[in-house]
Amino acid sequence: LHINSISKYRMNSFEEWLKSITHPSVQKFSKHLIELGASWETFQREKSEVVIDLVDGGIPQLAAKDIVSIASDALSRSQVPLKVFWDLENMQIPANSSVAEAITRLKAIISSHGKVAQIR
Repeated sequence: LHINSISKYRMNSFEEWLKSITHPSVQKFSKHLIELGASWETFQREKSEVVIDLVDGGIPQLAAKDIVSIASDALSRSQVPLKVFWDLENMQIPANSSVAEAITRLKAIISSHGKVAQIR
């Protein structure tokens, strides 16, 4: 198979994403995808090649096409640039947190919705 084993991209880990998707094909074959070593990098490749790899790995063709379509769409959405403007006067950073910690947590929360381009 030509499926990479790296599991992180610009959004949540691939395994976390698989757990969050309710589509029947994704749910049914999520463990199988992990066993095959599928990752976000897998879905950057040509869709037809990925479908062939998934089918060769034992996933039925229709399910493989659904999975490739859903994952590719999620990957495209994850690359949309996001800008965050924080109103520090009205929403201050908690006293028990540092600025770096707050920004790291904020990026982790919003990264599944796009690529964080700027935080102000």
